[in-house]
Amino acid sequence: QVELLNADDTPVSGFPKLVNTVGTSITGLTSGRVYKYRIRSSNGSLSAQSNQITVLLKPGPPVALNALNIIAGGFKAVWNATTGATSYELDVATDVGFINLLTGYNAKPITLTEETLSNLAIPQTNYWYRVRAVNASGKSTNSNIINLTTPAGIPLSFSAPEIVNGKIKITLQGASGIPVVKFHSRGIAETNFTEETAGAPVTVDPLVYEMTIDASDF
Repeated sequence: QVELLNADDTPVSGFPKLVNTVGTSITGLTSGRVYKYRIRSSNGSLSAQSNQITVLLKPGPPVALNALNIIAGGFKAVWNATTGATSYELDVATDVGFINLLTGYNAKPITLTEETLSNLAIPQTNYWYRVRAVNASGKSTNSNIINLTTPAGIPLSFSAPEIVNGKIKITLQGASGIPVVKFHSRGIAETNFTEETAGAPVTVDPLVYEMTIDASDF
C-alpha cells in the first residue's frame, strides 16, 4: 500500500493506494511541490509503515510576458513566477532558433522574475527571449518565446566646436543605445566629405562621444 502525502502531511487525493508491484509511477501531481511517501506491505493484513521519503518535484515552465521599457538600447524581459522555483535561467538571442545568443545570456541565472538589458549595440534589432525555472531537483522545459524589436535611436546633438591643441573637438551626445556614430566633414575648399567612425563613447550615461579633426585640414 502506497501512502502519498502533501508537504503538510495531509493525504493526496486517491491515496492510500494498493499496488501489486515493487514500484509504481505517480502522475498528475503539481510541479515544484514537495510530496512524501511511505509504504506498507500486505499479505492480507498491513505491516507497519516504512521509512518516509520526501520528494521535491521539478518546477513547471514559466510563462514569459511581453517585454517592458523597450528603447533603442535595451528592454526589460519579464515572466510569471513558477511554483517551487528558486531561480530562473534566461536566454536572449537575435534569432528565433536561439543560435546567436547574446553574450552573458545563455542560461543566465536570475533570482527575480525580470531582467533589464541595457547598452545593446544596434537599435532597430529583433530579439527573442525564453526562460526556464530551476530548483534543487532540476530545471523546467523552456517557456514560451517572446519577440520584440528595439526602436531607432534618438538623433545625436552636437556641441559648438572647440580648438584644442591644434585640433577641432566636437562633442556628440543624446543617442540611446550604443550606436555606430559616423562623422562627415570637409574643408571650405573641398568638394567631398571625409567619413570617420567614432570610437567608444567617453561615457555611457549620458552617452557622449568626442570627435577630433586636425585643424590644419581646414
